[in-house]
Amino acid sequence: MVAKVSLDDYDFKKHKHNDKIARILLVEDDIELNLIIKIILGRLGFEVISTSDGRTALNLYNKSYDLVITDIVMPEMGGVELIQRLRDQNPELRCIAITGYTNQAVPEEIPVLNKPFSTTLLLQYINEVLNIQTTIETQ
Repeated sequence: MVAKVSLDDYDFKKHKHNDKIARILLVEDDIELNLIIKIILGRLGFEVISTSDGRTALNLYNKSYDLVITDIVMPEMGGVELIQRLRDQNPELRCIAITGYTNQAVPEEIPVLNKPFSTTLLLQYINEVLNIQTTIETQ
């Protein structure tokens, strides 16, 4: 897979949620896409922990994450089941689902980002879900 990534004006911004750098748990079974998204979000100023499967995500999850971004279609445990199980731990969980399939049933309250998506659209979804404030780092 070849991906062109342009961060344009976003390079030096820090995205804060509740006055701290936003922490994201990324769950994507496509290893290349997982890495690309992790790098992009890291460059955008987020703290990102990533995994390629739902079971590991369940073990990694704690309430210190501000957001979970998960693929919907994954082996063993899909994204919808993962979100439901995480919401059993934290009913206030904020999440974004990503998918390359258009026929997946996702609960209405979960925002779905269809693949392929741009960095700008991903950032827009994150900003909307977290209601975060973007600040420019000064040195």
